[in-house]
Amino acid sequence: MRDDQLKTIAALSAAALAAALAGPAAAKDVKVDVDGKFYQLPEGAKNNLDAVRVLLTAANGLGMARVATWQNDITENDGSRMCVGCTTDMYEYKGSGLFDGQQAKVVSIHFDLRTPAARIDVTGADGVRTVTVIKDKLTWDEKTPGVFKATSTASPTERLLPVYLFPPAAVVYGAIAADKITASKTDNANRRTLTVPVAALATELLATIDGNGYIVHTEFRYGGKVYSGDYTDYTNDRMDYHVNGPHHIVQKVDGKVVTDLQLEYHWVNPYVVFPTPKEVVASK
Repeated sequence: MRDDQLKTIAALSAAALAAALAGPAAAKDVKVDVDGKFYQLPEGAKNNLDAVRVLLTAANGLGMARVATWQNDITENDGSRMCVGCTTDMYEYKGSGLFDGQQAKVVSIHFDLRTPAARIDVTGADGVRTVTVIKDKLTWDEKTPGVFKATSTASPTERLLPVYLFPPAAVVYGAIAADKITASKTDNANRRTLTVPVAALATELLATIDGNGYIVHTEFRYGGKVYSGDYTDYTNDRMDYHVNGPHHIVQKVDGKVVTDLQLEYHWVNPYVVFPTPKEVVASK
């Protein structure tokens, strides 16, 4: 990895880490010893190590466990440890194919798993471009990224459902709830299933992890339907940070394929912002 790339991801990781620590859940996190390595996790994770080990298999396989140093106002200056998902929680997935039931020439999805937020930029087979934005409990449409078009009455949660199925979500939310996650065996001896509570959906996300630590299947129930995702063709990220991601994405609703994307690239910690338009503020 080149020196300039190392400096860049260090800076991005520091910013992401600061944002993560600003949240109310961060105060409950402590230094947890897992087989001789230290991780920043909820205190109860100490009593849930079997499931935590499965989570860490995925975090390491995806490149989402990164070393960070905590300062004395947070953990009494007790040094560095691995941060699971908290410096690798923003992405861009760019590709083409079937998305949300429609063929598309270009699909670009920027997403932030902590806010949560997403900008879904789709150019259809007919050349028509649609840009939808979700930011926590708000949603709106844009003409082009960052240029407001219209307010929206669409459900922010439902617009984010494809993002909650993406593999990084299982690691980020699994780390937040590392004291509550569970792990189980599958029919395949080389695979394990991690069950992760997702508070925003009031449901549980199931993630199947293969022998490489790759998340190959995700699934949850929401609104009386079963949403699932299958992921293959894992490779390194665009900036060579060794954050692995799937380049073939298939998502289904009740068993019907609604998304089948071949990615051109995935990018960890791209520069992306979601400023709330004044029109959206005024409409609330």
